[in-house]
Amino acid sequence: TGAAARLADEARDAGWTVVEVANWTERPSSTTVYHPEGAQAAARALARDLGIDRLRTAYDALPAGRLVVVIG
Repeated sequence: TGAAARLADEARDAGWTVVEVANWTERPSSTTVYHPEGAQAAARALARDLGIDRLRTAYDALPAGRLVVVIG
């Protein structure tokens, strides 16, 4: 969780609430902010704050109703 913990700290420092930090079994080609339908603006803001370029709509395996960052 080293990289995940560091990214979580960056998010907290930028004013975001971090609910959970964990290792994810799937790894995208690059670090990605996943968002539920209707949360694109928040996802763009989080991605901007963390320097992430890739956003995708969340899928069933991810926690529902949350922005999720998966490190690639």
